Amino acid sequence: MQAILTSGADFIVWLQQFQTPLGNEIFELITSLGGSSYLYLIPVVVWCLDYRTGLRLLAVFSITVFVNATLKTWISQPRPFQLDPRVMSRGENGYGLPSGHAQLAVVFWGVVASWVARPWFWLVSVAVMAAIGFSRIYLGVHFPSDVIAGWALGAATLWTFASQGDRVLAALRRAELGAQIGLSLAVGAALFVADLLLVGDAERLNAGAAGFIAGAGVGAAIAARHVDFDGRGPGWQRALRYLVGMAVMLSMLGSMRELGIPSGIAGNGVIAFDLAAVGLWLTFGAPWFFQRVGLATPTADADGASA
Repeated sequence: MQAILTSGADFIVWLQQFQTPLGNEIFELITSLGGSSYLYLIPVVVWCLDYRTGLRLLAVFSITVFVNATLKTWISQPRPFQLDPRVMSRGENGYGLPSGHAQLAVVFWGVVASWVARPWFWLVSVAVMAAIGFSRIYLGVHFPSDVIAGWALGAATLWTFASQGDRVLAALRRAELGAQIGLSLAVGAALFVADLLLVGDAERLNAGAAGFIAGAGVGAAIAARHVDFDGRGPGWQRALRYLVGMAVMLSMLGSMRELGIPSGIAGNGVIAFDLAAVGLWLTFGAPWFFQRVGLATPTADADGASA
């Protein structure tokens, strides 16, 4: 492994000799597409493009976040700039292997490309996946092996979703409401406990993912029975849905930060509860509100027949 890291550091040093201020700005922008930008991109899919595809994306994306954070903590591999002083970097928190940016890029853009189902969009999506991964190497925050591992894990997740996702979702849709809610809460609780047992109470990202999965699952189960929403409609409706929905969601996240989060297991519990509320808003609260205030076209009107 040391030989792989050494050769990877050598490649980064060679690559960084071509850095320019403009190139740095471009790759910083590209790398941002694989980070916090998902907070703004995922609601576009859920609220403004296709609600069912959005739910599938939420499920597979949340699990991917959990898996990536767990593997990073287990492996505990430092980043290039921490192992080799020759590597120039602005710095990054956490461990390096596998690259979360690379892994999440494959999952997000792969799910969206599967929905769009156009060759040209697949080409664009693959180009974005490649650019995000390459940006992490260029910026010195990941070894090439980190990025390749992230791409491979993302591709494996995407393949599993494509081959088994419809079967699993069909089984879930046949279940009663109580069973769906119970399963969502059980999965979230199991992931939270697994994080404490396998990783420790320091991995707050996992606690948030566990809570989010529980809240989003409960919201989706309720919405399937009480909300007539598919994400389509006129452009002005979609734009207003996004602006209103994001305003509420960002205010929820902002309130969490202002209240402060205690340390230890208690803090993880607070994060899980808060992210469960965000998941509930994303999958049920917002669609329900959109329907009530006339920001959602009923599916009967959108399709010409009842959904």
